[in-house]
Amino acid sequence: LRLAEGKPLFETDDGKGMLSTQPARVLYVDAENAQALVAERLRGMKGISDNLLWWQPKQGVDLLRPEGRESLAATIRDYQAEVVLLDALVSFHSADENRAGDMRQVWDAINSLRRKYGVAFIIAHHTRKMTPFGTSSDDVRGSTEIRAVPDTVLILRRPANASTLVVELNKSRYRQPPFRKFRLLWEPLDGRFLWQGATEEAEAALEEAAKWLLDQLEIEAMTVKRLLEAGSRNGISRATLRRAIKQLEMEGAVLSWRAPNPDGKGQVKWLRLAASTPRG
Repeated sequence: LRLAEGKPLFETDDGKGMLSTQPARVLYVDAENAQALVAERLRGMKGISDNLLWWQPKQGVDLLRPEGRESLAATIRDYQAEVVLLDALVSFHSADENRAGDMRQVWDAINSLRRKYGVAFIIAHHTRKMTPFGTSSDDVRGSTEIRAVPDTVLILRRPANASTLVVELNKSRYRQPPFRKFRLLWEPLDGRFLWQGATEEAEAALEEAAKWLLDQLEIEAMTVKRLLEAGSRNGISRATLRRAIKQLEMEGAVLSWRAPNPDGKGQVKWLRLAASTPRG
């Protein structure tokens, strides 16, 4: 949606955004999710741009079959798409994804459409199950051909019980950005991704935010709203503070409960130090 509107891909606390884009006609071909889930996600988005078409083909699209290629080609032509997003790769072919020759045929079909209609493709693909060995290149499921053809490969991970996502630039044929890993905070209610900074920067900011929170709660119990407002005045982003609060709760360093708002307006979330929280 943000690409269709020409907005920065990720929102930031200062409102400027991160990773700027230009408006483009985006065709999202969804063969992965149930219609009910798609409808829920669309409702959560803040407005639907005319530049975004979300298409769920009833008969499926097999790019190794002439009718599958023509079905996608016709939709690209009719919509005058500039960017095509396929979700997920495994749903758009009948090949063995572990065989390089088979996957080369899939890429040949995609590249044929790309050249003919001048569109860019963004393709979602599943990763392997996490193992303690191997390199990040091994994360891409299936044949190495799947990773070899695209110009850019991003690996997205969500640590267990975390609301943040870690994105790694696994491959790029173009100029390398100043960072290879960054974090995003996922806001499921409205479908937003909030920029949390490059991994090293984000971790340092999170550590500082957690220390600041513990210092404040050592004085007295406080509402989350009050902590967020105070943190903002001290130059700590609300997104980073929310991450720090969640981390401290998971670690058992702070306890939370809901109680009347000091302003007299309903119930609010309070935080206090756990009795066993070490300080020093």
